[in-house]
Amino acid sequence: MVLESNSKSGKRQQEIYNLLELEGYVQISELSESMGVTPVTIRNDLDILEEAGYARRILGGAILPPVKNPLHNRSVMEHNVELKIELGKLAAQLVANGETLLIGSGTTTYYFALELKNHQNLNIVTNSIPIAVAFHAKPGFRTILLGGNVTTQHIDAYAFTFGDEAYEQMRKYRADKTFLSWDGISIHSGYTTYNVEEANLNKLMMKHANETIVIADSTKLGRETFTRVAPIDSADYIVTNPSADPSLLEELRLRGVKILTQPSDLK
Repeated sequence: MVLESNSKSGKRQQEIYNLLELEGYVQISELSESMGVTPVTIRNDLDILEEAGYARRILGGAILPPVKNPLHNRSVMEHNVELKIELGKLAAQLVANGETLLIGSGTTTYYFALELKNHQNLNIVTNSIPIAVAFHAKPGFRTILLGGNVTTQHIDAYAFTFGDEAYEQMRKYRADKTFLSWDGISIHSGYTTYNVEEANLNKLMMKHANETIVIADSTKLGRETFTRVAPIDSADYIVTNPSADPSLLEELRLRGVKILTQPSDLK
């Protein structure tokens, strides 16, 4: 994208868009501080970028707009964006510099991964194509995209690799933590998914990490979907929003799963 770069506002908007391309989303408060202008000025810049089709405004900032492609699953990528970002921020606090992470595919894990931008010296193994792309040029990061078949269902933040090649490659790695997001989480059926292709790979990711962290908004709790992947006590943490059913959260705690709904839960 090239905006009118002769003016201060044009240069600033170009810089904002460059950050959007690099990080996936931007926050008004951070831009205001780093660029030395008021939040109102940044909001105006984001409005201009949105009108031009280069950004999509969300509460407190902006994200990249969906790819303009008839196959792009816009509704999946845009659903509950603000909530996914907040859950991602909370989950990112569980990551220490220098760790090795296994990250599954999905829009929730994608927004979590974007929150790792201020970490250092991370090793990331993933089957998520957008996550691999987001970190391929990040200084100090080593990123490995598992090979194999590529999904043809989505070409957005949910695009992923799967199959025997991905599974065999994954068997070579060990990690400090695995981060996954499921379509359904219930006491009876455990962690379930609609994607049969990913089920075995995600199960292997859980086995090859010291800790497993599940990131899921409250609508996924109490739900059962097509393919059962693992029992409920196979995860160490579930990161969800405070509006989740308190009785279900208590049942999960009784099964040995730590629940994070706010930063104070980390203490």
